[in-house]
Amino acid sequence: MGPGRRVPAPWPRHLLRCVLLLGGLHLGCSRAAAALPEPSVFLIFSHGLQGCLEAQGGQVRVSPACNASLPAQRWKWVSRNRLFNLGSMQCLGTGWPGTNTTASLGMYECDREALNLRWHCRTLGDQLSLLLGGRTSNTSKAGTPERGDQSRSGQWRIYGSDEDLCARPYYEVYTIQGNSHGKPCTIPFKYDNQWFHGCTSTGREDGHLWCATTQDYGKDERWGFCPIKSNDCETFWDKDQLTDSCYQFNFQSTLSWREAWASCEQQGADLLSITEIHEQTYINGLLTGYSSTLWIGLNDLDTSGGWQWSDNSPLKYLNWESDQPDNPSEENCGVIRTESSGGWQNRDCSIALPYVCKKKPNATAEPPPPDVWANVKVECEPSWQPFQGHCYRLQAEKRSWQESKKMCLRGGGDLLSIHSMAELEFITKQIKQEVEELWIGLNDLKLQMNFEWSDGSLVSFTHWHPFEPNNFRDSLEDCVTIWGPEGRWNDSPCNQSLPSICKKAGQLSPGTAEEDHGCRKGWTWHSPSCYWLGEDQVTYSEARRLCTDHGSQLVTITNRFEQAFVSSLIYNWDGEYFWTALQDLNSTGSFRWLSGDEVMYTHWNRGQPGEPLLRGPCPARFMDFPW
Repeated sequence: MGPGRRVPAPWPRHLLRCVLLLGGLHLGCSRAAAALPEPSVFLIFSHGLQGCLEAQGGQVRVSPACNASLPAQRWKWVSRNRLFNLGSMQCLGTGWPGTNTTASLGMYECDREALNLRWHCRTLGDQLSLLLGGRTSNTSKAGTPERGDQSRSGQWRIYGSDEDLCARPYYEVYTIQGNSHGKPCTIPFKYDNQWFHGCTSTGREDGHLWCATTQDYGKDERWGFCPIKSNDCETFWDKDQLTDSCYQFNFQSTLSWREAWASCEQQGADLLSITEIHEQTYINGLLTGYSSTLWIGLNDLDTSGGWQWSDNSPLKYLNWESDQPDNPSEENCGVIRTESSGGWQNRDCSIALPYVCKKKPNATAEPPPPDVWANVKVECEPSWQPFQGHCYRLQAEKRSWQESKKMCLRGGGDLLSIHSMAELEFITKQIKQEVEELWIGLNDLKLQMNFEWSDGSLVSFTHWHPFEPNNFRDSLEDCVTIWGPEGRWNDSPCNQSLPSICKKAGQLSPGTAEEDHGCRKGWTWHSPSCYWLGEDQVTYSEARRLCTDHGSQLVTITNRFEQAFVSSLIYNWDGEYFWTALQDLNSTGSFRWLSGDEVMYTHWNRGQPGEPLLRGPCPARFMDFPW
């Protein structure tokens, strides 16, 4: 670089807030103009005909006056890909065409099986354009569209936004108790000659919400209670007074693992996790007298990692039956069995079984410590490296786990304990580096398959390798190693000779502030970039322009360490969505970063991408941090 040219600041990255619909999802690339009180209910707007779809007198038309409070213009997706109108209490459908006639679009009773009542949200716009044409409030017959592009699905959107007709999907609602074995509600359903498009307390003195699981309750009498999110454990739950954890045993249900997980989630809970021996004992007591195999939250569905709990609890206690887990490539979900006094097995996730939910209603999600990714300087002895108030040293000489621990104790420390993704990233990138495998302090020497840190600190974070921990062939794999580029963990025999890492408390330097690494004011450093969070709600194009004005670009997330850092950055913000540089501009389902780089790491949320929830070309981020 020649003289006189200014050295540019480090190239930072941005995250900017996404525009949201009040009470709903806004995943398009422009501002929202209106909102509806019920997230699943929407108006259908035609850009070509400049009006909203309306049901009237069994017919369907496009009204030039859109009115969110008019039931005849309010629609929602319901069971079996049907589109329900809140005004007519009927479903959109077409009569089968005759020899010399075309199909007629209209409103029909939702149980009319002889009619075509099923639609795909991605092609609904095309079909509406074909069947409606120029039909407005002043016409009753199909006409010719005003422009040649009216058959495009993009001409039909959710009113007041740029969302397409897939943006407000219907999710199955799995029932509790009743007589339907956990099957989902059928929406709408008929009860006492009245149609219901959601759960109801009608007919019940206790006020509990319920639904039918077939179209006509009067005919089949199949039903179940609806899941509700509450802050107590009074109904349908057993509470452990010692821990305040609540448990729901759905012995009568038969669902797949994913369906069971969804049922728990709909109640503000998750599938059962067991992290302590006390909890296992308590669960065993509740299982007494039953003969059943039930889904729990244990799984290894993350192909890059090992066994984990679906609620993100650390996997530090295990209760596998003998010779379990087996067939790990095909049986990726865990069960608890009464026949083995609460022992665990792995099973095919698709089979139908009862399940157990768990929640802590009074627990509040605490944000991570504000300095979890900050590196406040501490003073360390020569050959030790500082990070987050501690000092770390690599012992390159190969020793057994016990000998490695002794050497760490002589230096005033202990074998490494890891408590966050930030610490793991530091270890992997700065300490471990080129060493393939080494000892850390995690072990189950005191009690088989009950892992603890050798320094006595709480096990709050685990990061296992695929199919681990497994105590391979009962070979007393009681000590844990870290290996691989992501620093994942594996249980191994303690007499194996390996390098190790020691850790001890550092001496905090008085008045030492966190280094800014050349980042501008208001920016946060995470090697090798600076990050900034914009406070204004902006469109995607505005976000790109703001980043460019700051000499940067929208954030590109390339690995799980960067993902964890970005998650901590946005954790306690009011907004739910933040823009990233990931795009599917051609709407082909093939996402790429704005830089043109291939996507090597993803962190998609439930239903993303591919299900109707995400249809715009610009992905948003969920507050619980998957995409």
